[in-house]
Amino acid sequence: MSATTKQMASQHTVVKWNSLKWSLTAKSSPRYRPIYENHARRLTQEGISKVIYFCTADAYRVVSREADKFIFRTERPRVVSTIAFDKRGHWIGSQSDLVTPAQSTPGVPEIAR
Repeated sequence: MSATTKQMASQHTVVKWNSLKWSLTAKSSPRYRPIYENHARRLTQEGISKVIYFCTADAYRVVSREADKFIFRTERPRVVSTIAFDKRGHWIGSQSDLVTPAQSTPGVPEIAR
């Protein structure tokens, strides 16, 4: 890498986006372990600031319960779920769910979701 390339790289910060997910139906419990292990790795090692799930009411309960099981307590506030779809998969969430900036997490760049 040339000196100019090194200087340019040091002047730019890479910002990682939030990971947005949706869940219209609950999965079986065993399927959540590898999913949440992947989320935990991305949160702690890849600079992802938050994982946000938009769910139906039924999926919300399961997604939240499984996150409580598989995400370590210090990272758990960064895995967020919200009820945003009805049973038929129609959006019932608020428009602000899509444009509100992510809650500040120390050491993680602030980005809009």
